[in-house]
Amino acid sequence: MKRLMMASITGLLLTSGLAFAHGGGGKGLARFDRDGNGAVTRDEMRTAATEHFDKTDANHDGRLTQDEIQAAHRERASKRFAEKDANKDGKLSRSEVSKMPDEMFARLDQNKDGSLTPDELASRAQRFQQFAQKHFQRADANGDGAISKDEALAQSDKRFARMDVNGDGVITQDEMKAHHRHGKPGARGKSGS
Repeated sequence: MKRLMMASITGLLLTSGLAFAHGGGGKGLARFDRDGNGAVTRDEMRTAATEHFDKTDANHDGRLTQDEIQAAHRERASKRFAEKDANKDGKLSRSEVSKMPDEMFARLDQNKDGSLTPDELASRAQRFQQFAQKHFQRADANGDGAISKDEALAQSDKRFARMDVNGDGVITQDEMKAHHRHGKPGARGKSGS
């Protein structure tokens, strides 16, 4: 149950506007923009991917297993929950997750008491676990049950290519926002690359 709860918290935080690409402070574009010029290059994205890989690779064997990835997600989710739980009451009030869309908050607040408990967040676990499993399988290109650093960098390169809509070799804040608003863009309207 604890694994499901933490996976659901991670899923919630990833989809609620509290994590990647929804704000400043080391999130969104700033998370990757190493030189602070307001744009992200492929090399900057690869640097961030390598740092993330190394941090997640708990046993430092150069391979990420599902267990290592889940442990890292649980740790980050627990930290995010604690950071957002300003009054430390074990629940997230509406004001503590103010960036979360109202519809999502209402859907998750099953007992309609105006706060989200770990049990209520557990209702999202199944959907997040399915997403995580698909992502892992996609990244594990050789099907050996682990993600190597080369496989992780290949995923980073694919993500960069999807986000660099105009193909100029940099991702701007507008491109990042468009990517997260619309998911994978359709045809990029250019040839090559």
